[in-house]
Amino acid sequence: MWQQTVSTSHGTPGRIVLTQMETNMKTINRRIVALGLATALVTGTGATLAFAGHKGQHGCDRSGRGGPMAALEQLDGLTTEQKTQLEQIRNQTRDAMRDLREAMRDGRDDLRTAMVDGADIETITELAEKQGAQKTRMIVLRAQTRNQINDVLTGEQQQQLAEMRASNRHERQYFRGKRDF
Repeated sequence: MWQQTVSTSHGTPGRIVLTQMETNMKTINRRIVALGLATALVTGTGATLAFAGHKGQHGCDRSGRGGPMAALEQLDGLTTEQKTQLEQIRNQTRDAMRDLREAMRDGRDDLRTAMVDGADIETITELAEKQGAQKTRMIVLRAQTRNQINDVLTGEQQQQLAEMRASNRHERQYFRGKRDF
């Protein structure tokens, strides 16, 4: 048995006798309460981070779609027709880019394999030029897509998009360590 001396309300010492089991139960109850509070804090913080904030940030919209096309949904005053045209451009570009990325990945694998296997310079040159041509097609596709988007947008929307891109570019440079401000 374990004993604890306490003062009563009259100022006279009194004795409370607690068994070891009662002491252990109090400790366990405190731990359960602390664990419950910690869980509530973590869950609440996670929910706040997941659902709070503005429409999108860093090129992502609230639906989880990211990339350069996500910023288009944040433009002011888009008409239904503009949204439809932009969605078509997005779908066409997404499919073409996916194909190009897969071709580039395959080309890199082929080039890597050729170099490891000790292929001749002519084969390596051919594979490297193929990679360069695919990169060129990707750059041209991005430029074409930007032109198509600008054809759909009004001048004010184009200006807003340019400002969003500049802001995102600035943020990317900051997080990559190019802090020039």
